[in-house]
Parts: sequence; structure tokens; C-alpha cells
Amino acid sequence: MTKETMLFCLIGDPVSHSLSPAMHNSAFSSLNIDAVYTTMLVRMEEVRPSLSTLRDLQAKGINVTMPHKKTVMEFLDKVDSDADKIGAVNTILNENGKLIGKNTDSIGAVGAIKKKIRDLRGKKAIILGKGGTARALEYGLEREGTEVTLLGREEMKGEFLNGLMVDVDLICNCSPLGMDGVTNPVPVKFLDSRIAVFDAVYGTKETPLISSAKRHGCMTIGGEEMLVRQGMSSFELWTGLKPEERVMLEALRKERDRRSRRKDRNVYLTGFAGTGKSSLGKRLANELRMRFVDTDDEISRRMNSSIVQIFEQYGERPFREMENLVINEVSEMNGAVVSTGGGAVLDLENVHRMRDTGVVVLLKSDPESIVERLEGNPARPLLRPSSGDSILGQVKKMQYMREPYYRLARDLEIATDGKTVEAIARELKLSLGGIE
Repeated sequence: MTKETMLFCLIGDPVSHSLSPAMHNSAFSSLNIDAVYTTMLVRMEEVRPSLSTLRDLQAKGINVTMPHKKTVMEFLDKVDSDADKIGAVNTILNENGKLIGKNTDSIGAVGAIKKKIRDLRGKKAIILGKGGTARALEYGLEREGTEVTLLGREEMKGEFLNGLMVDVDLICNCSPLGMDGVTNPVPVKFLDSRIAVFDAVYGTKETPLISSAKRHGCMTIGGEEMLVRQGMSSFELWTGLKPEERVMLEALRKERDRRSRRKDRNVYLTGFAGTGKSSLGKRLANELRMRFVDTDDEISRRMNSSIVQIFEQYGERPFREMENLVINEVSEMNGAVVSTGGGAVLDLENVHRMRDTGVVVLLKSDPESIVERLEGNPARPLLRPSSGDSILGQVKKMQYMREPYYRLARDLEIATDGKTVEAIARELKLSLGGIE
């Protein structure tokens, strides 16, 4: 990455399962575009500040996934007419600092379905779910002349479906059901060979709905086909160039297969100094029987100097260059717990490598707790009083400056104040169990 590298990002909650980075980065590479696509975990209360962060970082384009496709609309400078009618935005363009909302889900979903069903006019479709993807598909199908019924989660239960499933031609799952790899949102009694089944959910293997539909002879359309087609539309809006469908689909499937084969992922611990990365990392690695790497210790070993001496003798830049090299090498490992330096996330290349090869965990503590833990510690070269600032003032200032980068990097976030290392490790292990 260089200063000229363009940034593109997916925001949502969750996002760690997404295959979009592999798909878009492959397309950028094939067209010799200097750009990188990453993901950013965004809680509901963080939508507005996260958009501001991405604007400040001059992100050229943003994708939006659940549950923010509707919420995001109120924080944009403009929403185009199709997205406004759908009531959901999944694609944002940054035009000279103005964020413009669009929707490519409708194009992607209908395009994927029409590869199997050429003429949708007069067909009867049931859509499970009432979120942004469901509304986009409803909009697209109705424009094709399809009769559409949307069902919420309560309406998908029990005998209510019996009367609705008569003469249905197409069943579409646009709900999160099936992301766990177990739940099938459609009772098998409604599946037979005359029905086509579309599932917007995708993962490292077939969803339960698609597997069940195939067993009953149904025509099936998987979520990855929609993902590629909506991604192609977003890509063209951002760059003005049309990517090859083959390139994006192959990259998506390759990444999906890689994840399904890979048993061991790295766990990267990020956060400000004093949040407990090293002590937690050592304990976690011991409990999970994984290798432990502390990037600051590795840098000190290679440069044969303490971190303080490195900063005093050479300045910050050589330290960051070595940090980048170490993280690059660690990212080639499988099954390591890695404690990173507090400023590692300032380099987007580090963020990209960590997100691509493992789970990034942000440890958070209040400034007062950090100062208490670091009091009297001379090994923190960036935390020395200057210009009349107290240590607390410096911590607050640096936390504020780094917060956008921490949010961009994280897959998970854990507060550490008032908790033992044992309790934090236990909480983290439970959280890791839910990440793909």
C-alpha cells in the first residue's frame, strides 16, 4: 500500500464472515487498480461516527450490510431514487467528500435469479425477511412483473405458511436464518421440484436451505451469485470500470474454500498500551495451545535494543517499518496469538494483513485505568509529558486520534477494566466461537 492507494470498505455487524474483500481485491488486481477493500465492524450506535471516520480517511466507496442498510440513509448527503424507494442503501460513493447512497442489491439478486429463470413475469414469489436485502429483492422482482409477498420472522412460523405456499414459483430467503449453518427457514414439506429456491445467505459451505432444496429437486440459486453481481455493480459505480464476473466469482470461491480448510486462525490483540494485550495473549495462547508472539518484543530482539532506545536512536519511522515487517511475517503463520503494538493499526497494510489472516480483537480501557497501569513505566516512548500535557492528557489525546483506526481494524471488542485476565480470556474464547 502507498499514500495513493484507494480505500474501500464494508461496514456492518457482523462482517468477519464476509467474502467481499477477496472478491473486490481480486478485481482491483486484475485491472491494475491501486486500491484495497477491507471490512469494519460497526455497532448500531457507531454508524454516524464510522461514516465520518471513513470520510476523513477518504474512503472512495463503502458497502453496507445488515443491520445498517436503512439506518445509514439518514447520515448520507444524498440517496438516489431507487435506493429511496427500496428504503435501503448497500453502496455509498464518496464524491469529493459528499456521501451518495445507492442500492445494487436489487440488481444483484434479480440478476442471479434470472440466470436460472429467464422470465419472471406472472410468477409468484415468497420472500422471507423484511430487511434491506428483502426490500431490494421485492423492488426488483416487482419491476419484473412478479407477484411478491414479504414475510417477517413471526409470519414464517407455524400454519401461517400453509395458505401462502400454494402455487408458489420462487422462495427467497433474505433473513439471517441459516448463517449458523444449522437453521433451515423453510419446512421441507413446502419443497418440491417445481419450486425455485434462492438463499441470500452464503458461507463456507452450502446453507441448510440450499442443501435441502437440492435434495428435493428444486432449482437453486446461492447467495454467492447475488454477492458477485451486486459487487460488480458497486465496483463499476466506484471506478467506472466493469470487472469480470469470472474473476470475482473465482476469488470468492477460492477464499470460501480456504476458510473451510483452515482450522487454525491467528488471533491479533490490538488496543492502547496498558489494556492488557501481552498478559492476555500469553494466557490465551497457553489455554488454546497456540504460539504466542509479542510484536514489540520481536522488534526489540531484531534491533537489539529496547523500544525506548529504538525511538531515541532512530525515531519512530524505523520502528514502524520493522513493525510492518514483523506483522507481515506473523500473518504467514497459522494458529498464533499475536500481541501488537498500540500503533500497529495506524498502518492500513497491517490492518489488511491481520483481517485477512485471523480475527482482530480490540481491548479497551478507560484513560484513567491505562495511566494507573503504566505509571512509572519508562518503556513507553510516546507517553512522556510534553508541551505541558499530563500523562492522562496525552493518553486521552492519543486514544481520540487512534480510535477510528481501532474501529476499522476490529472484529471483536472487549472491555478490560475491572476484569481479571482469566475472566477476559474466558469472555474472548466464547466470542471467538462465533466468528467464521
